[in-house]
Amino acid sequence: MRETLLRILSRADWDSPGVNVYPYHEVAEFPPGVLDRLVKLGVLREIASATGVRCDECGENCWIEPVLHDSPKGPVAYYSCNRNEDVGGFFVEMDRFRLWECHFASLAGLVAKADSVRPDSAAQVMSLVANPEDVAAFAPASDDATSFPPNTSRTTSRRRLCG
Repeated sequence: MRETLLRILSRADWDSPGVNVYPYHEVAEFPPGVLDRLVKLGVLREIASATGVRCDECGENCWIEPVLHDSPKGPVAYYSCNRNEDVGGFFVEMDRFRLWECHFASLAGLVAKADSVRPDSAAQVMSLVANPEDVAAFAPASDDATSFPPNTSRTTSRRRLCG
C-alpha cells in the first residue's frame, strides 16, 4: 500500500496531460486490496473506458484498438494482429479497458488531515491510508476542491493538489 501511495503522490506532482490516469494493466500490479481501498478513500475514481489497450499476446507490447462486438452475453473485444503472424486474432477482456484517475481533492484531504495531526509527516499520511476509518470524517461530499484547502504556507502547488 505504501509503495502504491508514494507512486501516486509522485505522479501527482508531474505536469503532463494524462499522467494521473491509471489504466487496468497498471492497477493490476497493485498489491491485493489496494485499488479497492484507494477507490473507497476517493483517491482514485473510475472514469470512462479506454478505446485501446497494451497488447500482451507477444513481447512487443503494442498499443491496439480492438473492435467491439455485441454478443448475447454482452460486449466482446476482438483484435486481429497484422504485425505478428504467430499471434493472429484474439479476444481482449473487457476489464482491460477500465481506467482510474487520481482525485486531487481527496488526496489533498489526506495530506491536510496528516498535516493537522503531525506536520510534514509522510508516515502519518501512510497510516491514514492504512486505516480508512480515520479518513471517513474528511472524505469529500462533492467534487468541490475547496472543501480541502491546502496549507498555503507550504511550497506545494495548489493547482496540482486540488486539480
